[in-house]
Amino acid sequence: MKLLYHFSTSTLTNVYVVGPDGGGDAIIVDPGVFDVTLLEMVEHEGYYIRSILVTHEAKSDLRGISTILRIYDADIYASNPEVFEHPAKPVAGVKSFSASGMEVKPIRLPGYWSDALVYHVGEFLFVGKVLSAGMLGDTINAYSRALLKSDLRELIFPLPGNLLVLPTEGPPSTLEVEVLTNIDMNRTI
Repeated sequence: MKLLYHFSTSTLTNVYVVGPDGGGDAIIVDPGVFDVTLLEMVEHEGYYIRSILVTHEAKSDLRGISTILRIYDADIYASNPEVFEHPAKPVAGVKSFSASGMEVKPIRLPGYWSDALVYHVGEFLFVGKVLSAGMLGDTINAYSRALLKSDLRELIFPLPGNLLVLPTEGPPSTLEVEVLTNIDMNRTI
């Protein structure tokens, strides 16, 4: 399994593509943009975007979906059955599903937003805006922040520490580093 990374200077977000070594069907996560640079990277690796994973329905993080759907025949996976007028496969309540030939485990984190999902794919943990290298994502109030902390302690932090934490904003981390050093998890509300 191979990970491609693209930082969009127009949206200031990270876009990730996961696919098999040697090319084939691939997954893209939170495509805030799908520009020429990313298209060339995907095509150079011999990938075909077959699956789009949505961690949270924020328009700025998903602007690239329409472009991807004009180029590739891809399925969208999200909490809801529709993402900005595009049909999606709701996966919030399932233990795992297959996308582009890979096992994907969605983890629902309603403490962040009601539609928030984290995706566990192989050694990768796509966290959207829930975590960002030592900090929690922004929440709307202290109550939702407490819920997010609880969700992370119960559902995310018990996962293997060697998982690579890949946020939509900010640098990557590992789960072990987040458990040990996340400043926001160790503060009171």
